[in-house]
Amino acid sequence: REGVPITTSPSGVVLEEGRYYQVPNIFEEPRDKPWLDHGRELGISAQIVMPMKRKDEVIGLLNVYMANPHEFTESEIAFLTIAASQAAAVIENARLYTRIENKNVELEYEINERKRVEAASLEKKELLSNIFAGSAVGIGVVEDRKLSWTNETMMKMFGVENKEDYIGQSTKILYASEEEYERVGQILYKNRTDKVVQFDAQLKRKDGSIFYGCILISFLDLSNPMKKAI
Repeated sequence: REGVPITTSPSGVVLEEGRYYQVPNIFEEPRDKPWLDHGRELGISAQIVMPMKRKDEVIGLLNVYMANPHEFTESEIAFLTIAASQAAAVIENARLYTRIENKNVELEYEINERKRVEAASLEKKELLSNIFAGSAVGIGVVEDRKLSWTNETMMKMFGVENKEDYIGQSTKILYASEEEYERVGQILYKNRTDKVVQFDAQLKRKDGSIFYGCILISFLDLSNPMKKAI
């Protein structure tokens, strides 16, 4: 009934105490006074409220009504206790199923989002590859200090006919000596917070001949990994 707290009703007692509450005659039950008119309209004279529990927590109520005044027997109460327990299990299973379904939806969204990001990253890489491939400037991509991609111009600069000979190799292969490689490493370390680093270096062709080159290194965001373009 509107305006009447549920805590004053038999249902409120069951919610608070976690034990069943039976009313043999609602017209003699003080806690049912606010609902007597409603009971007359529905033809209700007796009721019992059973708690539906998950462990010690009341997660719902099972209300049973009788048309005539009725004292519920022990066997009836035992049956209703089992029924309330089964109903609680159904409710809990439904909640669990809903949580699992929600998790599945979240997981599917995450998988699809990851696929979308990976596809976008691949498109970026392909676009950059197409742009860099035709450049008159020698361009290479370095990941974890290894050469992962170069354009043809760069390979010609180093006198390399088959780029696969260099792909996957340490960038040390590009420099004239171990000392030069270490010197370049120090330059990059000192300027590691810069977006672009430019310097001159002694480089080495595949045939061992030395030449000087101007190197420009920039950091490209190709979907998370930090890559260096030479």
